[in-house]
Amino acid sequence: MNFCWRGYHDLACELADNDSSAKKRTSINRSYYSAYCVARDFLIENKII
Repeated sequence: MNFCWRGYHDLACELADNDSSAKKRTSINRSYYSAYCVARDFLIENKII
């Protein structure tokens, strides 16, 4: 199953625009996780790891 990690980042950006501190914390977590997974997938696709 392929997951669209860039879409996960888009959701994080939407959450960051909210005044709720819980949504801002969730946004940070989702941004980090999406960046990690995009980088990981790039490395796997290019047979670097």
